[in-house]
Amino acid sequence: MSRTLAILKRLSFAFVLVLCAPSGYAEPTIDGVVLDSSFKPVGGVDVSLFVAGRKDPVESQKSDAKTGKYSFKIQLNDAFDIVFLHSRYQMASVSRLAEKDNQHISKVIYLKGEPIPSTAADDQLRSAQRLIFLAASLPLPDRGPFLSQFTEFEPWMDPNRLKLTNDVPKAVRALWENEASMLEQRRTDLLKSE
Repeated sequence: MSRTLAILKRLSFAFVLVLCAPSGYAEPTIDGVVLDSSFKPVGGVDVSLFVAGRKDPVESQKSDAKTGKYSFKIQLNDAFDIVFLHSRYQMASVSRLAEKDNQHISKVIYLKGEPIPSTAADDQLRSAQRLIFLAASLPLPDRGPFLSQFTEFEPWMDPNRLKLTNDVPKAVRALWENEASMLEQRRTDLLKSE
């Protein structure tokens, strides 16, 4: 009996040591470079980390003026999105990144009015859709202020106005028009009801 008690004490002590020991888990690093369409660094871009359910970014900083680099060391508790904003460039985002892993995300952004590849146009549509989702995760009074930070919905009011560097099949344009119509309807509905 005393031997069993001694073993239990040792196991309890070992268990407490395991619980109290440092986890060795470091904060993940989220870094990258913001580039223009010529693959030159873009400085002064607001790089922000958003988590669903929060109106404001969890963390935000500007890309380096000379190198276009950014870097965060942050512990997050949920998947997150990175949003890239600059007054002269079209918004870009990267969605649903794993919160526990290091992330190296280099992103090409395009000047407003600059012709873009159809893949970049589709990426912009996905970014606008993701913003609608992030807004939907907020209480009704916070949705309007959240969405007002972003002006990326205008091109999608009429996808035929997009300046593209390549021809786009009619089926893709029809898909974009349909999705843009649904996007505008979702945005309108989101701002007026719970």
